[in-house]
Amino acid sequence: MGNCTTVKEKKHKEKQSSAEATFITKESRPQSKSAPNNARPSIVRKESIRKKPNKRTISTIDDEAKDAEILEVYKRSRDIDLIKKYLRSHFLFKSIPENVITQLTEDMKLYKMPTGSLIFEQGKPGKLFFLIKKGRVEISVDGSVREQLEYGRGFGEVALLQEMKRNSSAKCADNVEMWGLARDAYKSAIRSQNTKNYAEHKAFIRSIPMFRLLTEKEVDSLIFVLTMQTFNQYEIIMNEGDPGDLMYIIKSGRVGCYIQKEEVRQMNTGEFFGEQALLYDTKRTATVIALDTVNVLSLGREDMINVLGGHLENIIYKNSQRIAFEKSEILKNLLTNQIELIINQMEIRKYMPGDVVIEKRTQKGENLFIVLNGTLTGDKKYKVFSCIGDEDIAKPTNDAFKETIKAKDEAVVGVVPILKVLDCIGGEINTVISRNGLIQILSKVPLLKHLPTSKIQSLLPLFKTKTFHKDEVVFKQKEPGNTFYIVKSGKVKVIIDGKELRSICPNDFFGERAILMNEPRTATVISSNEGTKCWVLNRDDFLRMLDDVVKQNLVKRMQLQNDAIKLADLSLLCLVGKGQFGSVFLCKDKKGVEYALKTVSRGTISHYDLAENLILERKILLQLDHPMIVKLVKTFKDSHRVCFLMEYVKGQDLFDVLRCINILKESDSLFYSSCIVLILEYLHSLQVIYRDLKPENVMIDYDGYPKLVDFGISRIVQGRTYTVIGTPHYMAPEVITGKGYNMQVDFWSLGIIIYEFIYCNVPFAAREDDPYLIYEKILERNLIFPERGNIPTANNLIQQLLSFNPSLRGTPELIKEHKWFKGVPWDNLLSKIFKPPFIPSPKPQKKNEINTKDILNYLVKYESQNNFRQESMTEEMWNFDF
Repeated sequence: MGNCTTVKEKKHKEKQSSAEATFITKESRPQSKSAPNNARPSIVRKESIRKKPNKRTISTIDDEAKDAEILEVYKRSRDIDLIKKYLRSHFLFKSIPENVITQLTEDMKLYKMPTGSLIFEQGKPGKLFFLIKKGRVEISVDGSVREQLEYGRGFGEVALLQEMKRNSSAKCADNVEMWGLARDAYKSAIRSQNTKNYAEHKAFIRSIPMFRLLTEKEVDSLIFVLTMQTFNQYEIIMNEGDPGDLMYIIKSGRVGCYIQKEEVRQMNTGEFFGEQALLYDTKRTATVIALDTVNVLSLGREDMINVLGGHLENIIYKNSQRIAFEKSEILKNLLTNQIELIINQMEIRKYMPGDVVIEKRTQKGENLFIVLNGTLTGDKKYKVFSCIGDEDIAKPTNDAFKETIKAKDEAVVGVVPILKVLDCIGGEINTVISRNGLIQILSKVPLLKHLPTSKIQSLLPLFKTKTFHKDEVVFKQKEPGNTFYIVKSGKVKVIIDGKELRSICPNDFFGERAILMNEPRTATVISSNEGTKCWVLNRDDFLRMLDDVVKQNLVKRMQLQNDAIKLADLSLLCLVGKGQFGSVFLCKDKKGVEYALKTVSRGTISHYDLAENLILERKILLQLDHPMIVKLVKTFKDSHRVCFLMEYVKGQDLFDVLRCINILKESDSLFYSSCIVLILEYLHSLQVIYRDLKPENVMIDYDGYPKLVDFGISRIVQGRTYTVIGTPHYMAPEVITGKGYNMQVDFWSLGIIIYEFIYCNVPFAAREDDPYLIYEKILERNLIFPERGNIPTANNLIQQLLSFNPSLRGTPELIKEHKWFKGVPWDNLLSKIFKPPFIPSPKPQKKNEINTKDILNYLVKYESQNNFRQESMTEEMWNFDF
């Protein structure tokens, strides 16, 4: 590993922001008098840039340039040239299209200010960017003049990206005239253009036949690698006979196509040419010339292969095979991994019209055929996505084909021997499908969903089938329980205290707590039908299969599955933390299980306009159930506050752990990186984008495993979002530039973290804390790997994750297959079987039980100290679901 003492420290967070991170307790790390020469630097935490809630609590534009006379004036050509020249030369605007530069130029207003006027003040939020037209401006930091700016110089541009405090003050040294641009105008122009481009480009891609079978994710990937090019009138776009590797889509304008200098056709907006270059290494068959100014989107073969993970033709065939499996009544019951194994074994065969695909009298049951393109004829027509032989897999036969099956036109067929199919799925198909059904049910059981696949598989033989008569009691309320049930057929009814609450139908389950917890039954269950069949699992059989570590983890997870808990069941132990928006208390229930209770008062919610943020946070947290993500147990809401009852995570955050471990071994870096990949894989499967991945937001619990906390700025995303948000050092380029982004930004942050694990610091602007300079370095992307501690395979992954093109960063599946992760026991990580590199030392915490019999009375008394107590929302505004 590299020597870390040469790297400048990051600044420490002055205090923890809001209460979202205080669901946890952070143990103090040992303080040494002097650091060893190879010590990891005491890097200081960077605070997240978050969406500010209420416009009443932040500065408006009027708080800046208060003394200015603001004019909307006609801009002369000299003014327009000045503005455009500056914008085009600045790193924030370099990738912005010319039409948007023109729009921003038009949106700029003239600010006239007298000598000595304060333009903006250090430490105050900013919203304006200025470009000097006349006069001089003094820039000072902490009261000391650092620079004088004159004609043509701009300042304050970071305020266009996000609301944050100014790191300097600006004052007029003369009578000054400046062009000013507000953040709202900037963001509106950028977002409008990017949203329009995204929709247009997606429509273009979808209109091209060869791309119609691509998934939404694959289309999105192609959009990221499209390149806009402009050709002037009569300019040659491509030449007949030249080698080609680009396809073109006409965005605007008109082109002519020529073969041997003779025009054969003209093409207009929305049409495309050169598509064969994406499929085959062929020469151009025509010359294409712009007939007027033409804007085209170009797509290169190499870029396409990189983002799709393979040749387009193969991608299309594989997507067609997946669709065919979904349409087959038999094959659709296979698991995804089984289907992928079969697809990988398939041979692709191409046929000309009239070619024989299957000879008459060929024995059935030998091969599975899938029509991928074209039509086959014989005893009937077989169109695209048709399967031939799938029924023979389920019902073996000695019959033969009675007719010859031929290609009606050019056709492509996937073929795989049925013996290989059975080998891929692991046995006779009807048995496998039955087993698959049970696996899918077990994967929905909260207690079992995160068991390793091998453990789930080993559970299957332990289930016994039991049949119940109509009105037969399965078990009674309050009696001891030791069995778990899955309804195979029929129906049962659930009765509590003599009242029927619900029915349980086939493929649903009940009694799962009994196989782990020695608790009385909470309900009576009775068979509703004659001959109701259930799969039954006994506790002793289940526990024999588990080792102690897995068992302990399951007990902890089960304790968090307590949606019947009430506020009145809790005792407050102590105040864990107090933030800007709320407070977090350590509490326990009547069984002694500890929780973190986050409370946010109605006055605070009203003052900061937090309702929408809290509703979204709750929505996200309620979806999440993963051993490496903090668990929301329940939420409460009354007329005075909302409360989040959370898992109480004891330990240290990863930021502090890195300081304790000092220099990480490669295996340590691999451990933490692998765990974070599993976390992101889970979040992204639910369309949740985290947006603030950094060591400070990852707790290391007393098992030594990561636990992701703080979902205050996470979001559920389908498509793209545009908010500039996160922590500067970990923000992806597309977030900074406002181009629109998706879940790939989390992988950029992962790349930063892996670099930090190995080389003891972030790769860009490690010595800076000014967001402007950080963003500039990120957009320059000068990625350098120190010679000491260099790990080539890890560097390769970091290069991939820190790609400017989000599509090239990969998917969770592809990242897990990277050679650096070779041999990682993914299932063992999820089950916490693998030994972690570091376990935080438990530290006693004062837990003086708060002397109160009524938790609500205490909260009212505690909240009375809040300045916003009297400021409340109307009943109509407060009436939101929570």
